[in-house]
Amino acid sequence: MIGPTTTLYYDSGFIIGLKAFVGAIVGGLVSYPGTALGALLVGTLESFASFWNSALKEVVVFSALIPVLLWRSLSLGQVDEEDAELEG
Repeated sequence: MIGPTTTLYYDSGFIIGLKAFVGAIVGGLVSYPGTALGALLVGTLESFASFWNSALKEVVVFSALIPVLLWRSLSLGQVDEEDAELEG
């Protein structure tokens, strides 16, 4: 969809793919509606970031991934290695 309006290069979809990956991670990677909601959230965040400072819009989008990953890793229960060996 972006091809007719801009010049295409071999790496044109790289940033778009990375932003889609961030949207999928924010959405949870478990369901399509959650991923779509995450993509909409990332798109909204990017549009607000480009309104305030267009030079930092990619930085804002990719920096939003860090708190999400920290929250997800801290919300999971910690399992000792010895307990995991006994169960498996």
